[in-house]
Amino acid sequence: MKKLKNQKIEKFFFFFSLIFLMFSCKKEIKKEIIENKDKEINPPFSIKYAKGFDIKYFENYKIVQVFYRLKNYTYILGKDKSLIPQYLQKFTFIKIPIKRIICLSTTHISLLDFMNETHSLIGISGAKFVSNKKVRNSISQNKIKEIGYDANLNYELILKMKSDFVMAYDVNSSNNFNKLENLGIKLVMNGEYLENHPLGKMEWIKFLSAFYDKEKFVIDKFNKVVKNYENLKKLIKDIKIKPKIMTNILWKDLWYVPGGKSYMAKLIEDAGGDYIWKDNNNKNSTPLNFETVLLKARNSDIWINIGSAKRLEEVIAIDERLRYFKAFSNDKMFNNNKRSFSNGGNDYWESGMTKPDIILKDLIKIFHPEKLKNYELYFYQKI
Repeated sequence: MKKLKNQKIEKFFFFFSLIFLMFSCKKEIKKEIIENKDKEINPPFSIKYAKGFDIKYFENYKIVQVFYRLKNYTYILGKDKSLIPQYLQKFTFIKIPIKRIICLSTTHISLLDFMNETHSLIGISGAKFVSNKKVRNSISQNKIKEIGYDANLNYELILKMKSDFVMAYDVNSSNNFNKLENLGIKLVMNGEYLENHPLGKMEWIKFLSAFYDKEKFVIDKFNKVVKNYENLKKLIKDIKIKPKIMTNILWKDLWYVPGGKSYMAKLIEDAGGDYIWKDNNNKNSTPLNFETVLLKARNSDIWINIGSAKRLEEVIAIDERLRYFKAFSNDKMFNNNKRSFSNGGNDYWESGMTKPDIILKDLIKIFHPEKLKNYELYFYQKI
């Protein structure tokens, strides 16, 4: 009991520290802007769903801030560094629009594709898992190179490629990032995967558009997806009976359950499902043992996101006891791997970030098939 109490206290201070950091960093920048009499100009868009970044616009530059875990990153974007105020010279300067980018995650490909900028990608980590056809073709033609992963990054190759910056995603690799920066390679952090709203993840397209000077290009496309998403939600607003939904599968004796405040929980809610862990206040996944999950989820109506399984036999091959769930017995199991490839890649995890409306449509079809009678699942399939 004491250990559990300490964990709750630690979580409280973690989130309190994160909120404090975000507001203190914004306040510090704002104070310097006022003291230096810099005049902001109207931004091309507002940031409504994402919590992890902020952009301020000025006549000759942009200030981009990323609030990443317990650390803040600030980037100054402009066409001419000599026009940047002296007090901002301490931050990383990125000349825009950028032309060459290296990405440490295949999910970033979706953002580039959304802007019609996959041709600017020159290096990727995990090239063999890429789903995007245009990028795979460029990889096969050696126009896009594999740059390694985590501790095995090919620093020599990255340096030789002369990208405008490397887009990274995890401060846990700080040693690797320090080495890149010591080599004079600029890093830009992307925290889209930390967002807990489906439209918040996608809103990071606005973040990247600032580096390409393509804000006006993406805003209409972004708003169209938002409109689609909201219209789909209206389809099930009067639903009285919601199926009970369970997710994920046992992995190495543990079952990682998305928290009730997570990205997946939000999708299930918006699709008219009753997520069995909705009362869990975590935003991240919680590891549970099999017995705990069986007790809570045994009578769930529908089971989704079942690892890499494509057949029921693959599910019970993991653990025979998985057949005890009602969703298994009633053949109500759906996995998000319809667009997976023999190379191990799964387009759900790549392009799904910029297609939250399609994911939502799939889930509505699964939970309430009568609402979308003629729709064929895109990311999901019945197993």
